[in-house]
Amino acid sequence: MDIAQSLQQTMAKVGIKLQILASDQKTVITNYRARKHDMALLTWGIDYFDPNTNMAFVVNTDNSDTPKSKPLAWRNGWMNEEFNKQANDLLFVTDTAKRKAGYQAMIKAWQPISPFVMMFQQNWVAAVSPKVHNFFIGPSNEMTQYDTVYK
Repeated sequence: MDIAQSLQQTMAKVGIKLQILASDQKTVITNYRARKHDMALLTWGIDYFDPNTNMAFVVNTDNSDTPKSKPLAWRNGWMNEEFNKQANDLLFVTDTAKRKAGYQAMIKAWQPISPFVMMFQQNWVAAVSPKVHNFFIGPSNEMTQYDTVYK
């Protein structure tokens, strides 16, 4: 709610009136996936460690109401043929440095025209006694391992 209120106050400074409609996550996600939103404040977590999985932000090959796939770009009614082609081409690049540079260039070009904004990176926090050894929080819940932790 704090973030929503901050957005509301910031947008008001440029004449945009933002009405906050607090709701449970199930309702928000259902409306978002059905493209029945003007704006939604949501979270996103890491899926896989390959940057191409995040191309759901930019790839949308069918902006109709009944596509086979409904990625984030589709949910926001956004389609860009050039980004679709670039993402597809990068999928098959095997040179790590070229692939990294390609994704970085796409992100830089995408940010100013994107229909959505990434504001924060989620961090997991744990309070751990100094007696606990080998504890590491993974970037996603299923990546946190406990089999080598000891006290």
